[in-house]
Amino acid sequence: MNIVVLTAALSSLNSGLYCTGRILRSMAMGGSAPSFMAKMSRQHVPYAGILATLVVYVVGVFLNYLVPSRVFEIVLNFASLGIIASWAFIIVCQMRLRKAIKEGKAADVSFKLPGAPFTSWLTLLFLLSVLVLMAFDYPNGTYTIAAAADYRYSAGYRLVWCAQTRC
Repeated sequence: MNIVVLTAALSSLNSGLYCTGRILRSMAMGGSAPSFMAKMSRQHVPYAGILATLVVYVVGVFLNYLVPSRVFEIVLNFASLGIIASWAFIIVCQMRLRKAIKEGKAADVSFKLPGAPFTSWLTLLFLLSVLVLMAFDYPNGTYTIAAAADYRYSAGYRLVWCAQTRC
């Protein structure tokens, strides 16, 4: 049974390396990730994206060594920050699209969020409340939100990029 679990874990790691390396390269080619992520080896392997992914893997192993009983919750909290940020960006971009449509700067689309803009603001309020609740989950949630101060630079960069490109 152990060999089956180990094989499944290694297979998952391998597919993660393959996918994230290619996705990071594609994002870099489109201007949505740092340009160095687009670098390829002579064998057409996106080594920069793979190395960045390996760094994240090593951080996970290091966390597992330091705090084995809490590492899952730490990783889960950081993943939650990414998901919350993604949904917040989607809602903000949807609100900006609706504003641009009203001003005649963009063509109308067939989907209209029911109850908008009230539901858009309600969604953003809900996402903010999830962050507040995470902050009360001591120690992991509190530390994750505190560490989000570093994470905010990435999110801030993304907001500036979104504003400049009118996402």
